[in-house]
Amino acid sequence: MLGPASPDTNKATLVQRGFTIVELLIVIVVIAILAAITVVAYTGVQNRAEETKLQSDLRQAGSLIAIDHATHGAYPEDEEDVADGEGLSPSNGTRFEYTSDGDSYCLSATSETRDVRGFHISSETGRVQEGVCDGHEGPSLGDVDGGLSIVSWDQISAGRWHTCAVAGGEAYCWGAGNDGRLGNGDTANRTTPIQVTGLSNVTAISAGGSHTCAVANGDAYCWGSGLQGRLGNGGTDGQAVPIQVAGLSGVTSISAGIHHTCAVAGGDAYCWGRGTYGVLGNGDTAPRDTPALVASLNGVTSISAGTASSCAIAGGDAYCWGWGNNGRLGNGDTVQRASPVQVSGISNVTSISAADVNACAVAGDNAYCWGAGVASPAMVSDISGVTSISVGYVHRCAISDSDAYCWGTGSSRQLGNGDTASQSAPVRVSETSS
Repeated sequence: MLGPASPDTNKATLVQRGFTIVELLIVIVVIAILAAITVVAYTGVQNRAEETKLQSDLRQAGSLIAIDHATHGAYPEDEEDVADGEGLSPSNGTRFEYTSDGDSYCLSATSETRDVRGFHISSETGRVQEGVCDGHEGPSLGDVDGGLSIVSWDQISAGRWHTCAVAGGEAYCWGAGNDGRLGNGDTANRTTPIQVTGLSNVTAISAGGSHTCAVANGDAYCWGSGLQGRLGNGGTDGQAVPIQVAGLSGVTSISAGIHHTCAVAGGDAYCWGRGTYGVLGNGDTAPRDTPALVASLNGVTSISAGTASSCAIAGGDAYCWGWGNNGRLGNGDTVQRASPVQVSGISNVTSISAADVNACAVAGDNAYCWGAGVASPAMVSDISGVTSISVGYVHRCAISDSDAYCWGTGSSRQLGNGDTASQSAPVRVSETSS
């Protein structure tokens, strides 16, 4: 027969029950905290999605307005006049407010469903910025660091007097705007990046002499000067906004040279424009205003059109063709070639760029250059961890650890750092437009 519990046993039972209650309270508190965090996080996600939608609506509207300006020489004075009378069509829940005097415009976007920031785009910068336009209804907060910040550049290309890059699937250019080579609908010079009109899902871009080309949604587009058929659309007229290249699909790489352009589609290489020195790689020197197939290359992954030469990557090796003067073909001699020859001494090539008198490539994590009197590749010693490189007429640019760097002559603002001073060593490209 069991006797009554001892005082020590009762005390232990009370302690055990008390500890269990404390644990339960802790669990309840933790669940409440997690629930509150989840609600706050979900609200934040919704707000960010709404702000992203506002910015996307503004970019699309800005592209339509820029096209109207390029077509008619003035900005539409009313929102209903945009796109030749079709008007602007924002997403559900987006409210637009538009003002224009014909010479300039400002468009604001605010949310009708959520308490989030408003944004605007204007003719002054061509960029989406935080806050609404002066006099518009909504949060007028001004700029954030001068514009919408670009966190990470994906690709960069140095042209003769301008530079272009890709960030988040969108194209940006800066430097000299002659011939409409910046692709934003006008010819003004820009000291920092401005968005190219009408392109999305951009995967490659190339800045040439007086024209620029890009790949968007697998198609090739070019803009700027159309001389010698370098835009590849079957004509020679210039374009201040992108126009599609004829006859190509499934494009994976493109390069705008000084007088010609090359691209990769379906593993084959194509070139068009002026054919002097055999730069089109099709065995002759005649000009072409639509793409011509480059001879004897298979499995091409990348291509670059220079001034008087072209280069490509096929099977991890580098090939060049055109004028061999100054060793610019990288095969150890100076002979002119109208079809591709292999560059000596480098393998596992991932990026290549042909310019005026020299060319550069990335093999492994290192950069190599040749030409300008050096007939075979030499390693560049002042930059490492390189993933992409591009050589312009008077400057060079590279991507290292997702940052963009340029060096050389800056007289047309092509270094992208906000001024015109030349730099002998790489300088980081600015992230915003002003």
